[in-house]
Amino acid sequence: MDAKSEKTKLLLREAMRFVHGLRKNMIALSPHAPPEAGVHLSKHQIFGLTILSGHENMSMSELAEHTGVSNQQLTRIMDGLVENGLAERFTDPADRRSVQAVISQAGREIVEKLQTCRETAAAQWFENMTDGDLDACILHLRALGEILTKAGILPADMPAERCRGKAGTD
Repeated sequence: MDAKSEKTKLLLREAMRFVHGLRKNMIALSPHAPPEAGVHLSKHQIFGLTILSGHENMSMSELAEHTGVSNQQLTRIMDGLVENGLAERFTDPADRRSVQAVISQAGREIVEKLQTCRETAAAQWFENMTDGDLDACILHLRALGEILTKAGILPADMPAERCRGKAGTD
């Protein structure tokens, strides 16, 4: 096996370890809506709501693609969000075949509460890191994001600010 193949295997192994650990911990940060929200939301509903919060509006197909679920699954997810007043659906006036989704003000408030919960948990995760360690993580994650975007792995139209991590505010 040549050197590039070996590096590719190592990169894949490290990426899987990294993604698995982060995903597991990120899901643990906000498995449900905050109790004060007065509504129970599934992980998929929270994810969909979080994605919607970063867009003016999205077609249901785009939202399904971003959430990684089928259009049929997304319909059930959106039904719950709409029933709870957290999102709305409407027919695109320019293309009557396209159904658009938009987050409501109540949905934005829940996303902000979730973000506050995530930030509190993240502060605990990183409390033992020095400022230099935090700066290095930010620098390297941004560089990794640029590399993965160039490789076509991350979408170019998704700046960090839309991921609700407020990454641009250091």
